[in-house]
Amino acid sequence: MQNQLRPFRRKPIIWQRRKPRPRRKPVTLIVGIICKDGIVVAGDSQTTWGTGKSWSANKMTELDHVYGRALVAESGALVTSARGVEHLVKNASNRELMDTLAIPGLAAKAIRNVREELRQQQFDCSAEELQDFIFREELDCELMIAHYDNGPAIDTIRLTVGIPKRAKSFFETTGSGADLADYLLTDMCNPDMDCKTASVIAVHVIEIAKRHDPYCGGPTKLGVLPLPTAHSDLVNPPSLMPASVFDSIRHYYKPAIILSQSETDEIVKMVSEVEKQTTKKRSEIIRDELKRRSRRRLKQMMRDIDAPSKAVDIMRQSLHEK
Repeated sequence: MQNQLRPFRRKPIIWQRRKPRPRRKPVTLIVGIICKDGIVVAGDSQTTWGTGKSWSANKMTELDHVYGRALVAESGALVTSARGVEHLVKNASNRELMDTLAIPGLAAKAIRNVREELRQQQFDCSAEELQDFIFREELDCELMIAHYDNGPAIDTIRLTVGIPKRAKSFFETTGSGADLADYLLTDMCNPDMDCKTASVIAVHVIEIAKRHDPYCGGPTKLGVLPLPTAHSDLVNPPSLMPASVFDSIRHYYKPAIILSQSETDEIVKMVSEVEKQTTKKRSEIIRDELKRRSRRRLKQMMRDIDAPSKAVDIMRQSLHEK
């Protein structure tokens, strides 16, 4: 009897989709604080690509637009955030665009330009494929823009969303470590601070975030956008000048102050010294107060626990006497 050949059956191929990388906030923490005399912006300078890191990136830019000045800080991938700033600077020099879109609209247009360039590089891929490409290659970024729009304002916009968001509070944080920074600023800031006090607090928050967040690091950057001062000699606009243009020149915009690295390092050193001197005292105060209150509370709890047992003993004694 001849052996019959068994028919060859190919095992079905089960395609497993590659698990996407966990999405995280863009690297670099940015802090913006609106003060009574200006807007303070601070951030770290870490940039990552793959497993590499760099701390030499310049992520803070002064923006000169047709009606004044602004301060732009970047977080996330430097290749996309820097390109977004380039488009924003170009758009801000166009008066017609500025009248139509204002600063938030110009930022949204700049982000759309960056997204369109990425899509063309990916052979006109779909919107979903573009989002996957940005997350996979860690190209996401976010811009924080401090400017004056009927008062001080802080706007943020992210590459993957493309819609500007106005800060609802007098401070705003974005990037990696933003949750920790929010917690610290809530306890340490108030809207009546001046820029000098807010600058020290902002540096302090950035330094704490760098110690606790692996995606924050490098030298701290600090910038201040002073409050515009009004011209007292201009009362009524000229007859041939549009009201919007007059409102802009009626205020004098001082240049933004971006501190040099040596000046910022001096503030960092001062903050570090103060923190070391106060940390021990603060810990002792908290420990002593917790010890005092816990003893008093535990003593009260023990008394409440002993009360039922004493009542049971009295009942047992009365029953025994009967």
